[in-house]
Amino acid sequence: MNRITLKERDIDIEIPSHWDEMNKNQLLFCMKQAVMCTSGIVSVDEAKVRCFYHLADIQRDYKSVAIEKVMNEEIVQEKNS
Repeated sequence: MNRITLKERDIDIEIPSHWDEMNKNQLLFCMKQAVMCTSGIVSVDEAKVRCFYHLADIQRDYKSVAIEKVMNEEIVQEKNS
């Protein structure tokens, strides 16, 4: 497991560092992202970000998704990196 700590926001979470450390729900979600990536539906970076959000239990709302859709692709890549 990897630990992420953000003292400014009082966040201290652990996320799996390997497939073997994921629970069934996490594994299925990340595998779905991998299939979508290999099918060309999403980019590699987008699949990684989606998996990270899921593993870190970061909730995205409609507004954040909509704003990202209208952003320049370079800005989105920089934000996600």
